[in-house]
Amino acid sequence: MRHYAEVNNENLGTATEKLLQLAFQLEESAGEAGVTEEDIDSQHTEEEATPLTPKEIKALRKLLKKKK
Repeated sequence: MRHYAEVNNENLGTATEKLLQLAFQLEESAGEAGVTEEDIDSQHTEEEATPLTPKEIKALRKLLKKKK
């Protein structure tokens, strides 16, 4: 998320909201298809990343509550 935000000259909250909204739109348009096992490869599951800060977690929770 941080990398995406930096590359697109956005703050983390804006980038997170934009990507979550896109994900929800794709989920709705795909119906029940969702993500399958074949969609995930080990390159992405074994990637090392720093944990989210409490501020980032709070922002994500706020965005997810808006979706409900």
